[in-house]
Formats: sequence, C-alpha cells, structure tokens
Amino acid sequence: MTNFSDRRWLATIVALSSALLFVPAVGATVLSPGQCQGLSDATCPGTVEDLFLPGGAVLLDDTGLQNLTGVDVGGTTRFTADFRSVVYQDPGTGFLSFLYQLTNTGGGTGDSIGRITTIDFGLPVVTDVGACSTCSDLLAGVLSRVDPDFVSRSGGPGSVVEFAYSIGGAHLAPSQSTSVLLIHTMSTQYVAGSTSVLNGGIVNANSFQPVSAEIPEPSTMGLALIGVAGMLSLYRRRRARGHR
Repeated sequence: MTNFSDRRWLATIVALSSALLFVPAVGATVLSPGQCQGLSDATCPGTVEDLFLPGGAVLLDDTGLQNLTGVDVGGTTRFTADFRSVVYQDPGTGFLSFLYQLTNTGGGTGDSIGRITTIDFGLPVVTDVGACSTCSDLLAGVLSRVDPDFVSRSGGPGSVVEFAYSIGGAHLAPSQSTSVLLIHTMSTQYVAGSTSVLNGGIVNANSFQPVSAEIPEPSTMGLALIGVAGMLSLYRRRRARGHR
C-alpha cells in the first residue's frame, strides 16, 4: 500500500515533470546574442528561416501605415518608405510574435535601403527570427517580396535584431518590398518599441517590443530533468525498502 509520504513524493515528481513538458520551444532555431544566420558561411551559417504564425493567432496591436523619410546628416532626403508593424499572440501558449513589412517608395534621391533594425529583444527574451512566406502582406500594393540576405542579433544581451539587405550592393531598391519579417518570442506581454531603417539616411518608426519573461535556457532545462530523474530514483529506492 502507498503511504501518505510516498504519495507526496510521487505528486512532487509529477508536478515537476509536467512543468517541464509545458515549456514549448520557439520555432526551429533560436537566434542567440551575437549570432547571425543566412549567409551559409562559418560566421553566418544556414539560410534565413521561413517561419509561420501559429494557427488561430490573435492580432493584439497594429501601428497602422507609417510614411517614413530617411534623412542623412546633411539634411538631404535619401529615401522614403511605407512601414507597418503588428503583434500577434499564440492562443495556446500566450507567446507573442512581432511582424514587420516595408516598401521603398523611392522618394528623395531614391536610395536603396540596406538595414532594418528593431529593439528591444535583450535577454532573457528568446527569439526565432526570419521571414514568413505564408503571412498576408501588411502593406497594400506589394508587387514583389524580397527576403533579407541575413538576420542577426547584437552581442551582450542581444537587444537589437537586424534584417539585412546588403549583399552585392543591391539592397532594397525603390518599388521593392520586404517579405513579412517575423520575430517569435516566448514573451507574453509587450510595450511600444522602435524600428530603424537605414542606408544613406536613417529614420525611426514606431513598432512593438516584448516585455522580458524568464524562460529556462536549454542547459537549465537539462539540469532540471536530471533533478527529476534523481528524485524518481530516490522514490523507487524508498518504495523498494518499504516492501522488504
């Protein structure tokens, strides 16, 4: 017969195991601080991921259309752009996804656009960064989508996520639009954020950013699983002694 003490041990083990099982992973590849992905070389391996929104994702917020003007240090308008950012929530996990799209509208001197950076995605926020081929356009009149050449995350806490259009000097030319750019997180809350569009000029746009949420890193998860295994082994030994 199982005594009260045994039942308490068993309940504790079951609770810990359940807690670990219900910490889901974000997408396929987490982009850690200081990492780059998309150039298929040693420092920036692989390709930019094709991500997707979870089924039934709920739209939480929308900046609406923003008309941007990129100005250089001398005050010259180097480019103009349309930009929009939205945030969605996975109804199953509560985790947030941040989406962006930009069209180079060709104003000013008609410069191309090389980089789009957004903040603040610093640790402990976990991010999966890429483009979404199945997402509907955020902007009207998109003629063709251009995927970023690579994505990166700044070092240190990894606050800045970058979508780069900078290979071969072509950048994002007038009349071209980005694909829908997507950042998955394990955060469940958000606040107002900022996104910068750069090349010869620079302009900041309104967007959203996650509120940091403590999510166990893989090494922490491994230690926790070892702990659960140890508790289970101890429980079995106690049971074995009780039946002698």
